[in-house]
Amino acid sequence: FVQRPELEHLYARADLLCVPSREWAGLSEGAPLVIPEALAFGLPVVACRVGGIPELCAGESSCALSPPEDHVALAGAIRQTLAHASGSAGDEGAPSQGLGARHVA
Repeated sequence: FVQRPELEHLYARADLLCVPSREWAGLSEGAPLVIPEALAFGLPVVACRVGGIPELCAGESSCALSPPEDHVALAGAIRQTLAHASGSAGDEGAPSQGLGARHVA
């Protein structure tokens, strides 16, 4: 558990939140609280399309979904989200501004 002041600090340092959930033995992520929490802090979210995650991201322009267990698609969604956040959408080879000082949560 992270206290609110530390949580705000961590979200402020992050470029995006990645939730690479998958199904296993017929079970999957329910509705992870971290997604609406990150969105409330204005943090873009990249997550896998399992469980209740698509419903949490429905209608959210800053939430990108990828197929579960597809690391190539997940990496592409991360690159695209970082490029969009840095204002260089469409230039997938360009690094995100400030990545040296910020982190992916």
